[in-house]
Amino acid sequence: MKSIYFKNFLATAIMVLVSFLMIGVAFVFIGQGYIIKSHRDNMESNARVISRLTTSLVYEEGLTDLRLRILLNGTSLISGNHIFITNDEGLIISCSDELGRCQHLGRSVDASYINTLEQQGSLDIVTDLGGLFSSQRYVFAMAMTVADSGAPVGYIFVSTDRSTIMGAWSAFIWVFFAVTLAVLFLALVVSKKMAEPLDEMTAAARRFAHGDFSVRVREDKGTDELAALTSSFNNMADSLE
Repeated sequence: MKSIYFKNFLATAIMVLVSFLMIGVAFVFIGQGYIIKSHRDNMESNARVISRLTTSLVYEEGLTDLRLRILLNGTSLISGNHIFITNDEGLIISCSDELGRCQHLGRSVDASYINTLEQQGSLDIVTDLGGLFSSQRYVFAMAMTVADSGAPVGYIFVSTDRSTIMGAWSAFIWVFFAVTLAVLFLALVVSKKMAEPLDEMTAAARRFAHGDFSVRVREDKGTDELAALTSSFNNMADSLE
């Protein structure tokens, strides 16, 4: 026969699991969207800052200026995003990788992406940019324009690996499971503690059945129903002894 302790714990565990399941489902859809949006906002912010700084360099040394490479490399190290810049035809001419290590210099971005940038001014998709990257990445791109004419002088592409974003998401998942286990353990301890007076009365009742009327149940100082029940049990035992 299942004890009241087990039934109490089972009921509590079911309520906890159902509650956490509902929260978890909401967390999956809301939390994941929030993390992705946060990373994309960061990528867009990087792109806009670099675009403003790059435009000022165009009038001096152009998009191949060494200072631009240093700026891209520093921004990449701080933000964790990969960055490269193309001319107005999509030819990659500057990159955030260290000097001599960029595998993208001299390659061209697929014309379909450049056409989209010309028409819409920006790009926000998950892609490998036509094989430029070895895996699918979150990419934000925008046109860099000259202030006077508004004509594009090039395009800036900021990207991050999907595993980077999902890695942050996985950390939240582990925290969620850890909290769930902690709550279940707490429910187990509390349920056992609440069932102790009933277990004592059960043992005492068995001794009564064998003629031992000297047994008493430890009384709690509380005023709840269990405290009243243990007090009544002991009073009954006093009257029978």
